[in-house]
Amino acid sequence: MNTFSFITVELLFFFALAVAAVNWKHFMGNYRNRRRGIEKHDAIVPGLSLLFGILAGWIDPHEWGAWIVFPILFDPGTWIVFFIPWMLARRWMSRKDHQE
Repeated sequence: MNTFSFITVELLFFFALAVAAVNWKHFMGNYRNRRRGIEKHDAIVPGLSLLFGILAGWIDPHEWGAWIVFPILFDPGTWIVFFIPWMLARRWMSRKDHQE
């Protein structure tokens, strides 16, 4: 069982790392397109590396330690998960019909 959990945690870590890398590619592509005035937008997958990291930590919390957190912290998709509520609240507070 130890070998199985090690392989599973390792695969989940690399999936999280791959999702973070693809999200960075799309993030930089969106930035480049916006600077050039192109109306094309590539989608960023929010929270998938967070899900993979949580699953890896749940399967074997002592296997990788802090390395599980690395793709989660540097993934723009995870940033979106944490900043969307703040952005929605800010937009709601700045609505014109709310300021009556």
